[in-house]
Amino acid sequence: MSDLDLRAPVVRFIELVGIEAATDIYRFMIGVSDRWRDADGREWVGSEGITLSALSEPINGRAPAGSLTISYFQNPEGPDLFREIKESGDADVEGRALRIYSFFWETEQELRSPTRPPQLEYTFTMRSIVFSAGIGFERSLSVHFEGVNEWRANAGAVALNTEGHAHVLDGEANPSLKFAPNRTNAIYEALF
Repeated sequence: MSDLDLRAPVVRFIELVGIEAATDIYRFMIGVSDRWRDADGREWVGSEGITLSALSEPINGRAPAGSLTISYFQNPEGPDLFREIKESGDADVEGRALRIYSFFWETEQELRSPTRPPQLEYTFTMRSIVFSAGIGFERSLSVHFEGVNEWRANAGAVALNTEGHAHVLDGEANPSLKFAPNRTNAIYEALF
């Protein structure tokens, strides 16, 4: 983004999602009905029927989950998308990556002939895919993924000492904490 002027009178962006599946990476544009090719030649498919849930930070030990939902009408004479996804193995999303990107641009020329790739914003781990059939030919599929800082849901109390600090930072202990005031059996809740 170094060549993008964030102080320009108008800066636009599109939100992109890449779903890693067994057979391929599926690329979508959120809330935009169009097809778009990025600077690396990858095609992104958009639809107003694609929605991404709000992504929030964890609060009070709860890590919220997110979902990406694709809603559409099934053509009764066309191929059954549900069956195709299940038979291809792409319905097995547990542990695979879902990546959210942003692409910023100032002019329509930059959008139609991009010179820089989309910028990766988040990477999540997918948990499940849910197929839903509504009235008539209404269909939707939702991919559920871990919330931001999912580990926060399991966070417990961490002692404010060298050992507690090492636990939080994957073994990187802070030796200066040995000089911290120490009250017997005092435990402090981690603030992250």
